[in-house]
Amino acid sequence: DKSLHKKGFYTMNLTKNEVSVVKHLINNARTSDAAVARTLNVSLQAVRNIRMKLEKSKVIKSYSTVFDYEKLNINVFAIAMFKVTPQAWQNFNEATIEKWLLHPIVTGFYRIPHGEVSHIIHYGFRDMLEMNNFFQAIQSRFGSYIDVVRVLPVCNGNIIKESHASLVNFMLNPKSDAPKPLDLKKD
Repeated sequence: DKSLHKKGFYTMNLTKNEVSVVKHLINNARTSDAAVARTLNVSLQAVRNIRMKLEKSKVIKSYSTVFDYEKLNINVFAIAMFKVTPQAWQNFNEATIEKWLLHPIVTGFYRIPHGEVSHIIHYGFRDMLEMNNFFQAIQSRFGSYIDVVRVLPVCNGNIIKESHASLVNFMLNPKSDAPKPLDLKKD
């Protein structure tokens, strides 16, 4: 359906039914194909085919679970900004440097191609002491190769939003204009 691509937001051709299936899965990834088929008034086989196509084309990479971090004793997150030193780039390849920075507690890892930082990494910790010990260990172990430019700790209770659902819904809406700041209004 070319009307869905009129504004140029899509990198792949999604039919109206494919967009509808994606929107259903955003709200609940565990929704059965039968339930989606009933809601969209299409066949079960059509929904299965759409889901399989979206998975095969990597539009849908995986299905994930939303956790209650507090119940799992994950109480502090940190956004850390690093600058890899010229000495590190001269002596090691990028894969080795990324291996130093990646850790099972990393939830987001971004390579910045230029500027005052080279990497922005999002970590999760049990508490502030664990976070402090972790970054001190990085400085002790990799100090001549990696500068810790800044660490912004965030308490689990201060997380306001951590979902990409509204972004995907916005981009899948063919009537959406390019994103712009919302108007400031007093409630």
